[in-house]
Amino acid sequence: MSKIQDEKWNSRVGVIFAVSGSAVGLGNFLRFPGLVAEYGGGAFMIAYIISFLLIGLPICWAEWTMGRQGGQNGFNSSPGIFSSITNHKRFKYLGVIALIIPIGIYFYYLIIESWCLAYATNYLLGNMRFSNTVEAVSFFHNLVGVFENGSALNLDLEHLAIFVIIALAINFYFVSKGISKGIERFCVMAMPLLLLIALIILVRVITLGTPDPAQPNNSIASGLGYMWNPSKTIVEVRDSLNAPWKFHDQILKNEKLTLIEKYLNIIGMNKFIKHYPSELSGGQITRIACIRTILSFPKVILMDEPFSSLDKSTLNSFRNFVLKEIKSLFIPCIIVTHNKFDANFSNNCPIILK
Repeated sequence: MSKIQDEKWNSRVGVIFAVSGSAVGLGNFLRFPGLVAEYGGGAFMIAYIISFLLIGLPICWAEWTMGRQGGQNGFNSSPGIFSSITNHKRFKYLGVIALIIPIGIYFYYLIIESWCLAYATNYLLGNMRFSNTVEAVSFFHNLVGVFENGSALNLDLEHLAIFVIIALAINFYFVSKGISKGIERFCVMAMPLLLLIALIILVRVITLGTPDPAQPNNSIASGLGYMWNPSKTIVEVRDSLNAPWKFHDQILKNEKLTLIEKYLNIIGMNKFIKHYPSELSGGQITRIACIRTILSFPKVILMDEPFSSLDKSTLNSFRNFVLKEIKSLFIPCIIVTHNKFDANFSNNCPIILK
């Protein structure tokens, strides 16, 4: 009767590197920077760090503790570990979930690994000298088969199939070698190498300075300030009325204050900046409400008799200004009014209710 091999880690360093390798995924390098820039910069980092401390670490410790306890009881699979730590055999069926989830994650990461391998190979062969973003996007779409059904299955360097096969073979090789000779040995080599590559990229990025002299604001210093300054307001805009909404810019509080002062000066309300609403007239409150609505950058604006309380001396100039600003920001606006002049002046698609 053959003996079942008892797989163990050779060193504590190997365990640490293996756990680090599972925790620090490709998302930290490929997706995390983009998400930080897209969803609030420093504000995103605050939410991320809090979630990491309150959710990520406790889950990591719980998994580690359950695994060690189950291993000491002689169980090395999640169904056996769940049954062991709960002292109830029926809980082993709950442990099946811990088998299904890694399998799903594996197939996902296999594709991501294949993308990385494809990009690395084509870069080394000089096939990625793009002159614009259109060419870069076209390369990716061709790689994954967007242009034609089944094209990604072509076994060449311009399509994904060959890289999936190679990535699958590499994964199978290291897993077949077991914990100590496969996973641990690879992690001990790969994690320091990953750290070295990250440091090289960090130094390279920091020393870029201002890549485009024509755009001095797009510097590394501005980028770092954008990322770590938590006083952000996320603004969604559109390039046109038919274009999708997108995160376009993030305005710092002091910049927004400057913008407010600019608008108040244009509509002749700058001297009332410190006044309470009770100290303003009806027309003044209307003007402030319109400006406040515009500066909140909503997805759509509904205005009910917006200019009815304005006197004739300010009506035309203010109406022109408000509608011009709304159109320049590509914000859809619905105006409900009984005033035919407002309706004729402001609408693109009039609807008359009788």
